[in-house]
Amino acid sequence: MESLPFYEEVYHDMQAPVSSILQYLQFMEHVEGLPVCAIDYMVGIKKNTYRIYKMLRDINDSTRMQNGVMAVHFLNAEITATVRGICEEAGVLTLPMRVRVEFQNHMRQKCMAIDRHILSRILFNLITNAGKYSPKGGRIVVALEERCGFVRISVRDFGTGIRSESDVFERYRADKEGAGIGLGLYIVRELTNLLKGEVNINERVKRGTEVCLTLPILLTDEGAEQLPIDDFFYNNIIQMELAL
Repeated sequence: MESLPFYEEVYHDMQAPVSSILQYLQFMEHVEGLPVCAIDYMVGIKKNTYRIYKMLRDINDSTRMQNGVMAVHFLNAEITATVRGICEEAGVLTLPMRVRVEFQNHMRQKCMAIDRHILSRILFNLITNAGKYSPKGGRIVVALEERCGFVRISVRDFGTGIRSESDVFERYRADKEGAGIGLGLYIVRELTNLLKGEVNINERVKRGTEVCLTLPILLTDEGAEQLPIDDFFYNNIIQMELAL
């Protein structure tokens, strides 16, 4: 059996202690009579542990995509219901920011081949990014429409916006707050490429930022969409995104 590449071995080796720390914290949360300061410390430890795991995951995914070994599993799914469901899940991510996610559908039901896990990663990333630039009480609009054999998904905020630089989707671009390692939008672009699509910023928008994702309407022989795999990543994705 072929051994894992070095970067994947490191990722899996570091995932184990991170999971253990989170498990210990879950046990501690059920201990009664803890001082308030101890509870505050636990919250900080948990948040930073999720941040570490997210950075590990982003580095691993980035390296895998660079080396062309990221797996994609296309399954046929109804795209309007899929995107609506992802938006409802992503709404949890923007609650602490006091920003609501609004889904606008401008197309009829359409079945197409999609990797829901990858599409979730893309939209979660774009929505949390939009939340960072949105004012409290603001909104993020996720719109869906069909254009000449393609589906266009746009994520728009109405805040300060990001500069439409040519390197906005490049690797190691630091975010506005200096948190993380600047892989977010790079990973969005690379994951979009895996879905055979394109992503760009709509420069015609005068207020805020609109990121547009264009995916081809294709079908696969692999069958219908299945339930997501129940593993550490999918159980903790919301907490990881919120940790930033």
